[in-house]
Amino acid sequence: MLLIPNLGLGGAQRDFGKLAQVLQNDYEVHVAVFNTVEGVDIYGMSCKIIDLDVPHGETIWKKLVYFKERYKKIKRLKKREKYDACISYMEGANYLNVLTRGNIKAIISARGSIVHDSTIEGKIGLFRKRILIPFLYKKADAIVALNNGIKREIADCFKVDPQKIKVIYNHYDVEKIQEKALTTLSSEVNSYFSQPTIILSGRLAPEKGFDHVMRVFSLMQKQDTRIVILGEGPERAKLESIIEEKGLDFTIDLNKKEAQIFFSGYTENVYPYLSKGTVLVISSTSEGGPNVMLEAMICGLPVVSVDCPYGPAERMFEHLPKSLPIRGERGVLLPQFDGSEEIYALWAKYLDDVLKDKDYLRSVTENAKKYIASFDLSAMRKKWVEVIEG
Repeated sequence: MLLIPNLGLGGAQRDFGKLAQVLQNDYEVHVAVFNTVEGVDIYGMSCKIIDLDVPHGETIWKKLVYFKERYKKIKRLKKREKYDACISYMEGANYLNVLTRGNIKAIISARGSIVHDSTIEGKIGLFRKRILIPFLYKKADAIVALNNGIKREIADCFKVDPQKIKVIYNHYDVEKIQEKALTTLSSEVNSYFSQPTIILSGRLAPEKGFDHVMRVFSLMQKQDTRIVILGEGPERAKLESIIEEKGLDFTIDLNKKEAQIFFSGYTENVYPYLSKGTVLVISSTSEGGPNVMLEAMICGLPVVSVDCPYGPAERMFEHLPKSLPIRGERGVLLPQFDGSEEIYALWAKYLDDVLKDKDYLRSVTENAKKYIASFDLSAMRKKWVEVIEG
């Protein structure tokens, strides 16, 4: 059984869908979703889908009522179907997986830093970090961490036995991604990519740090450099405000061809955009994979990333660097943003230099493609089977 709150358009949901697909080669897989089956066709899951049909609560009281209802339904479902194991994604599903465990193996997925998650705040956030999450990690039969940094955090900060934490990176259908990258874009979009282009991809949310990139961009020797933003979210208005404040211009439909920044909105197939960009910039406060970084590598797009906990550095370097900034064989790693003009200026200088260095960009692309070749779906299947059977 695989358990997740929803099948929306997120990185966790995409990886969940891939896992459901690959495990069908070895097991009868049932997917249970809290309150929707939207996205089943997007993720291509042909297994049995069980909609628990419990809505999302907006108030604390409603959340508690619906949590209890989900608990009862999952407990009954596990008892009826007699599953061998339950794998859960995302915090809400992880709690219910552990609490309804019984004799069924509870495997939870840890996909990001808890310590460095800026969205876990206030008294409730403190309660989660000190009470709920340690309980969750210690009661699970096995924990699958998305990278070694997350594993170290769980072991060191939450005092969990490292032996029950397994690291399984995200894996990718390389051929399928490369095939999708060949999709033809409109002539207007193709024309926009005729100049050096920085790609930002992800939900427009505070934790992605796109506001910092706007401030960096205002300091660059821009010449003809452009930014394409792939995604939508609550930070859209803030980003537009910063762009205007810095004397820049943006477009949403390419009617202003001279605009330096293009908001594409939600983009289902980002791969042709990644294949045409000059560099991908990652500016997040924390990351797990990150998926877009590896997908950029597959599409031949070099990466310039912030050194956030914990994913990017681990994917760029065999041994974590001791000092920053640094140009590596698989990309550029720069310091985290602290709101200072010094850091923004440093980022601007490195981006200016990298965008001009075609030999370096070509070398990074080749090295990244060799690295990503080992992350195919068959390797992921084998590692998950080992956890399930272990």
